[in-house]
Amino acid sequence: MAQSKRKTTLGERLKNHRLNSGLSQTELARRLGLRQATISLIEHDRRRPSATLLRRIASVLDIRHEPLFLLSSPDAKLVKGSRLASCDIANRAMWRAFIHDRNLLERYKVQPHELQVLADVRVIGRVREPREFVQILLALRRLLGDPELSPS
Repeated sequence: MAQSKRKTTLGERLKNHRLNSGLSQTELARRLGLRQATISLIEHDRRRPSATLLRRIASVLDIRHEPLFLLSSPDAKLVKGSRLASCDIANRAMWRAFIHDRNLLERYKVQPHELQVLADVRVIGRVREPREFVQILLALRRLLGDPELSPS
């Protein structure tokens, strides 16, 4: 009898990593500041976590977040072919240059929560220069109606 080739779901992958880390759902939830029921819903593929939550889960479980992001959003492969993880690798130098450019960060009043969002967004596409992170940030601020759009 032929076995079917079924792909592992995000929930199954997270559950396996959690178990390999020796954590209960309750302990993982506590470390993330969530309810145990939320972890259960995610592991049973009844709730899709945000990119930010996926990044936090990966950090607690000490695993790479890119494969989880691809499992969570299969359409992401279509955004840039199937090179999502390679974009993250290519963007590391640009990201380091951006977060160490104190003048640029101060000029645009970049907040810590904005840096976290940009860190999540950087895996989606290739960034050719650090200033492109500012363009992304300004677009997000405009979208969200942030009044402080201009540099100081």
